[in-house]
Parts: sequence; structure tokens; C-alpha cells
Amino acid sequence: MSSTRERAAWLDRHRDVVREIRPDRADAEAKLRLAQRNLERARANAEGDADLALVAAESALVNVADAVLAAEGFRLRGKTGSHQARFSYPGLPRAFREHSAVVTAARKARNTALYDTAGAVSPSFVAEVIRVLNELLEQVRPR
Repeated sequence: MSSTRERAAWLDRHRDVVREIRPDRADAEAKLRLAQRNLERARANAEGDADLALVAAESALVNVADAVLAAEGFRLRGKTGSHQARFSYPGLPRAFREHSAVVTAARKARNTALYDTAGAVSPSFVAEVIRVLNELLEQVRPR
């Protein structure tokens, strides 16, 4: 976990895209349900349409991070810089740091699949993102 000082520095660095709210457990749980649904979409399309599967998987990554932020009293504004703020939050589970290269690559591949080139995403990469998502969800789900 992170220290109060780390969170304060994060908030100061991303003040233009982060809004402090009251911790919202219901919103966090809704975001986790959406993450699970997007994970199911990714699994369902992993072999047939890897591009679509990756888009769903990357959405699930965002949902998981946003669930943590909501539970801890933060919401992101949809502005330039929000993605960086989201994934640099020091209170995210350790798997976000351990798999930061996969998270970054998923974002990049998502943008390629949506805006640049069809068929650029491999099923093996989708499988890796799904594996990471399972780990993240395991660390975030309430026990």
C-alpha cells in the first residue's frame, strides 16, 4: 500500500484530472461488476476477434483501477492525462505495478485496434492481458 505522502504527491501532480469525492463503495462495486463483464467479453472474443477482445480487456483494466479510486474517494475527469493519473495511483494493488508493461502495452494496442490497424492484436497477447486481469480482480475483490 501507499503512504499518505505518496497519495498527496499523486493528487498534487494530477490535480487537473482528479476530483476528490467521498469514498463510494457502491460505485466501486458497480465498476468491479463492469470489469467482470468486460473480462467475459474479452474471453468470448479472444480467439475469434482479438482486436475486440483487447478493447474489452483494456476497458476492464480501466474499470478495476477506477473501482479502487472510487473506493478511496477519487474520480477522474475525462481529460488528457487521466489515463496516466489512473494507473499511477499509489493505492492500486501491487499487480498494477508488477504488470505495468502489460497495462501500458494493452492501452497502446487498444488504440491501434480502434484507430489505426485491424488485425494487429495477437490472441496470445489478449491471453496475457486476461491473465493479468484475473490477478488484478483477485487482489481487488472484497473478501
